[in-house]
Amino acid sequence: FFSSRRRHTRSLCDWSSDVCSSDLQPLKDALVARDYRLADQTTANLMVRAAGREAEGALREADGKNFSCDDLKIIDQLWLDHSNGKFGFSVQQQIYKSLGGTPGQYNETIYRQFGDQVGWLQNNQWMPYGSLNFSATAPMGHLPRSEEHTSELQSHSDLVCRLLLEKK
Repeated sequence: FFSSRRRHTRSLCDWSSDVCSSDLQPLKDALVARDYRLADQTTANLMVRAAGREAEGALREADGKNFSCDDLKIIDQLWLDHSNGKFGFSVQQQIYKSLGGTPGQYNETIYRQFGDQVGWLQNNQWMPYGSLNFSATAPMGHLPRSEEHTSELQSHSDLVCRLLLEKK
């Protein structure tokens, strides 16, 4: 499933192998079925696995900086393709940037505006994962959030998951 690209950095795979296709199939199936909660959880699992953090079951902020940009783009493209462009990391990045945000730079005001716009902030409070809208009626950019396994990447200190697509 993974091939090592550099020390401590893994790629999900070369995306042309049969093994890789079968590993991505659960995400594709969940997205096709519009089971966005399962797709979000599957996305988190893929990211945890790509970071080599299966034993811990979660990501740290530092792990996000080691993701293969190609892997994130492929996951993002699956979300885009199966949500008519409504959900995905690149959608979230576009929203963040449209609010004046700069990838890799945290700004509390912009992050809160972002949270409000994508529906993660309600009555000035961050919504718990279980209260998210896992349906097609969710606001643009609402998913993926994957907080169950990526809580540190969702922290106020950085938007690593969403903004890594900027990394070239």
